[in-house]
Amino acid sequence: MIRFLNLFKLDDEENDYLILKTAEKGNGQQLLAAIDLKFNYESNILDPNIEHILLNTCDNSSILKSAIDGKNSEIVKFLVEKFGFIIEKLDFDHKKIIIDQTENQEILILLITKVDFPFPTNRQNTNDEIQQLMKSKDEFHKAIKNIKESVCVAIHDLSAFLVQQISVY
Repeated sequence: MIRFLNLFKLDDEENDYLILKTAEKGNGQQLLAAIDLKFNYESNILDPNIEHILLNTCDNSSILKSAIDGKNSEIVKFLVEKFGFIIEKLDFDHKKIIIDQTENQEILILLITKVDFPFPTNRQNTNDEIQQLMKSKDEFHKAIKNIKESVCVAIHDLSAFLVQQISVY
């Protein structure tokens, strides 16, 4: 597990509140402006082409789903630090980061495209682990598919048998 520590000093309560509230409202442009205001980033660092930030609720907990386009590693790092998440899995092939919040085990999924991943890890080892995980997932889905097909065949055979029995009588 990788934790980003002390990336930013969050000591400005007013701007912290502004960042949090704009994230809750789902306004990506306002969120970027709030982050820019907070950390004095320049526009070439924070790519303004953030498509949307959607906020859903599950058991009264916020789950943030962010579709980000461009090199927004700084936004990713900010979200990790701001909301206190730990990265559990890195899926480079599907450009997905599954993040687990330590306090109440919420799952945060950032759907990110074309991001420079600034993670201090052995990428090959991580990819090997992900490939193994995906292989297990594929095997599980194949097993489920086989069960469904078997059930469908059994239902079809049973239906044909019942129709045959009814026609006899």
